Amino acid sequence: MTETAGPNEPAKTGAASTAWNIPGSFLRKVFSFPVFMGAMIVLATVVSTCWDFGIVGSAVIPGTDTWWHIAVGDHILATHSIPNADTYSFTCPGYPWLANEWFGEVILALAARWGGLQGVALLLLVLASALLLLTYCYASLRCGNSKAGAVVSLLLLPVFTGIFTMRPQLLGWVFFALTLVCLEAYRQGRRWIVWFLPLLFLVWVNTHGSFAFGLLVVGLTWVGGWTDFSWKNITTVRWS
Repeated sequence: MTETAGPNEPAKTGAASTAWNIPGSFLRKVFSFPVFMGAMIVLATVVSTCWDFGIVGSAVIPGTDTWWHIAVGDHILATHSIPNADTYSFTCPGYPWLANEWFGEVILALAARWGGLQGVALLLLVLASALLLLTYCYASLRCGNSKAGAVVSLLLLPVFTGIFTMRPQLLGWVFFALTLVCLEAYRQGRRWIVWFLPLLFLVWVNTHGSFAFGLLVVGLTWVGGWTDFSWKNITTVRWS
């Protein structure tokens, strides 16, 4: 026996299917194969970083001036002002100096205040994983294949290990990879994403001097779209 809706009852089929399709599509994206490969890349990064630098128990943090950056960030948090004179050098105290990387140093100091040595180690793992994930996203966007992007990211992991030091420089590398992702997404038609770049550079310029490389990449991308060009395997398409 089939149940039918009365004249004053709303149709149930469309509403029910919509209610089930929304979470279904969301779950399909969350548990998709590209997301699984991204999780594997994060796992490989964490294991590799912990293995190479011994971030287990005692949490040995790589980096020659990590604690100096933390001290500067702690001073900023305590005084709510950016230092403009050197108070750390024995030979030239009071020498005019400005903490240009103050935002990155504040991030390091907050991690140290929150979790001590383990907090700084956790921040290192988070930033290293973010850099590999962004590399994976950029490679997948460029080649149009998430499997190839995952292979490229895993091959680059041993190379990136050399820059996994707990300094504002690592934040600069993350911002650089994020800039590449934004520019490639813009090139493929997601034009709204370009408005994220001013905010990114506003943070980046107060974090590390590598923002100059980001400006260079933006400039090269812009110039590369001035005209059509093709030479062997190098091709550029003019901006519309």
